[in-house]
Amino acid sequence: MKIKGEAINKLDLFSGFSKTLGTANSLDEIFKKTMTFFESNFTYDSIIIFVIDFTKKMQEKVKTGIKTFRHLPSKSLDNIKSLTEILQGKGVMQIKNWQEEKELQVIFFESDLIKSVLLIPLFSNKQIFGFITIGETTDYTFSENEIILFETIGHLVSYNVCHFLFQENMQKQNNELKEITKRMRHDFANDLQSLSMALELLATTNLSDDQKKYLRILEKSKNSAIEKLQELKQLKDKYEKDVDFFIGIQHE
Repeated sequence: MKIKGEAINKLDLFSGFSKTLGTANSLDEIFKKTMTFFESNFTYDSIIIFVIDFTKKMQEKVKTGIKTFRHLPSKSLDNIKSLTEILQGKGVMQIKNWQEEKELQVIFFESDLIKSVLLIPLFSNKQIFGFITIGETTDYTFSENEIILFETIGHLVSYNVCHFLFQENMQKQNNELKEITKRMRHDFANDLQSLSMALELLATTNLSDDQKKYLRILEKSKNSAIEKLQELKQLKDKYEKDVDFFIGIQHE
């Protein structure tokens, strides 16, 4: 295993890596922190993170190591369905003859130097959204421990990406609810004010018994609407706070 310095404790490695990713404020920062983690702990010749963007193309996010060549524009996923067939359901795939894998080179990268590659898929709800590629210039055989290690790292990256997107979407929905309740409460209050003024005017007018009956019905409806407005205010107060997933007692 190509590790910098002395042997590392895997539990400490994963714990520190998870904490680092948990502080990221964007998806790009997650990928950059992952690459910094790789650069700090490993000595592989090439490490590249690819992500499928919203146009369904493989996008190179961050890289380190020897120079590689990327095909531009990259093929759309509709044209590289064979990728999932190549993986054949494997979590991690080892390729010992990268220079002969022309189809994969079109999807990922070309290099006259790279000979051995480890492909680590990134998953979101059983769907692949990216890859980590570990490349070596020799006929390198990745050990079982290395495969397990990088598969676990892939899971940690996948989890943090999915968690970040989930939290971001929840916050977006929360902000939309804030705007909706604010607008509804404002409009509702204006309508109630107009109704109250009309009822006050009617109350000072000579009315028949039937008209007084209708007036009482309107008063009752107005009072009910005021109660609903208070409920709406409580809903607004509830969603005024930012989304927070933390539980427990604050540790100082």
